[in-house]
Amino acid sequence: MKANILLFLPLILAVFTTISANRLEAQIPQPLLYLDFEGADPLADKSLNANVVNTTNGTLGTTAGAFPSSTSSTAGNFDGNAYLKVPGINTQTDLNSYTFSAWIKPNDLSDRYVFGQDSQGIHIGIRSGGKLHQAHWGADKNGATALAGYAGFTDDGWIHAAWTYDTGTKIGRIYLDGVLDMENADHNPPNLGNGLMIGRVNGGQDGNKFLGLMDDVAVWNSVLDSDAIAALADGAAPVDASDEDEDTLPDWWENKYAGDLTTLNGLAGDFDEDGLTDYDEYENGTDPTEEDTDADGLEDNVETNTGTFVSASDTGTNPVVADTDNDGLNDGAEVFTHETNPHIRDTDGDGASDGAEVNAGTDPLDDESVPGTQLVQPSFPTLLDAPVGT
Repeated sequence: MKANILLFLPLILAVFTTISANRLEAQIPQPLLYLDFEGADPLADKSLNANVVNTTNGTLGTTAGAFPSSTSSTAGNFDGNAYLKVPGINTQTDLNSYTFSAWIKPNDLSDRYVFGQDSQGIHIGIRSGGKLHQAHWGADKNGATALAGYAGFTDDGWIHAAWTYDTGTKIGRIYLDGVLDMENADHNPPNLGNGLMIGRVNGGQDGNKFLGLMDDVAVWNSVLDSDAIAALADGAAPVDASDEDEDTLPDWWENKYAGDLTTLNGLAGDFDEDGLTDYDEYENGTDPTEEDTDADGLEDNVETNTGTFVSASDTGTNPVVADTDNDGLNDGAEVFTHETNPHIRDTDGDGASDGAEVNAGTDPLDDESVPGTQLVQPSFPTLLDAPVGT
């Protein structure tokens, strides 16, 4: 695998150089939130803020493919059930002025929302005959282009959408594939402030959840100019991808984990000596300074995130989630102590999770050993004064 990566090193460097050039020309600031749906923890915020992102009403999945975003191998799959909440970003106090940006591939052009909040306020997405929509509850504005007849949508189903709002001027702008689609003056700000949601709007409006794929979802608490929006639509990364030391690792990532540009060294380094190069750790979303990122007793290099247990050296578990199957036992304890399957909540299929069995003192590998069930040896009473022969 490492040999293959070395073959593509010139291409990797070229991509980093191009993305960095686009960002420099457009002067894209660091975002408040950035989701690229890549790596071992696809729902992790890859901005410097590392906001908590919660998947709600199920687990939001991802879809692999070749997409037009800056991180093109996987996208978030919004199936009309699961959506995301970012409780640390308040839509009023944190987003007084804002820029929302996302690559989207909608499966439905009826009223479907990309960004929203728990109650009223911001609801941004697709509405009114399949047009991009920007609304603040009582201040609803539409884009000019109906997506159903737009060649940029009908060719592959993907568009880049961006929405900006300046609370000082009360001007909202909607961009479609990097081009201004509508400017709306006298646009009142959001009426309420709640936690930001992605893929859903206004708490109870489940029928309006986004259906389709999203990628490179980013939020700024400032208004990006038209050059920055055009660069994002042209494939620039929302986060700074500059690589001053040319080691294939973006500088922001090196500074985040090591505090400098010399400690980590891309394909040639393995700072935490866990068997993964620093570049592997960047790709996987693991901590290059910790041999066991999730502290579950398994080193990052054996947690291959394939979803299938092969052996103790290829567990298939998630290196950033300590309990992959959410059964109450850390992955390391399942592999080394209890010999249960770290991908199956109930290894022996008896209806009790592995963690519940360990806590109850029953055997998680024996389907006849179940918590709450007592095995009583049969006994027969002694018959006093019984006739002989009975």
